[in-house]
Amino acid sequence: MYYWNIKALKKELVANALTESQVFAYFLAVLTLETLTFQLTALFPGTGETGIWDYVGFVGSVVFTLGGTLVAYRMNGGSAGKGFLGRYFPLLWVLTVRFLVFLLPLLVLAMIPMVYFSEALFGTDAAGEDFDALSMVVVILSWIWFLAFYYRLAVHIRDVARAA
Repeated sequence: MYYWNIKALKKELVANALTESQVFAYFLAVLTLETLTFQLTALFPGTGETGIWDYVGFVGSVVFTLGGTLVAYRMNGGSAGKGFLGRYFPLLWVLTVRFLVFLLPLLVLAMIPMVYFSEALFGTDAAGEDFDALSMVVVILSWIWFLAFYYRLAVHIRDVARAA
């Protein structure tokens, strides 16, 4: 199983060298990471009210995930393509690991404005506009993140499909 070396993974995908059990391992890794993420967020529920930017962010996440996957599917050849899921999950896994490695330092840097907006985050007197502005920035940055992620996924799937 690859965690970082996308070139070697793409070579194996082009050669159709991954077995069903190897592809399943990537699928299981993605499923496990997503389940852990969803369960961890359930352990730390927000204390504030749900705002408009929470809904906008939710809708955007769904749209980008579905849209990005559909674009990747088309880059694989659409209905005429071959082995989409066998390419999708391994590439999705390696890209997720790569993006998470770069996301962690960004999250540390993001703590600076969160501390600055701590009054709004913890419900003291400045809670209104400051928190809405922070929510908007977080949503827009997450959209940029989704676009970059699914763009790279589509490029890698296209490369594999063309080479195969």
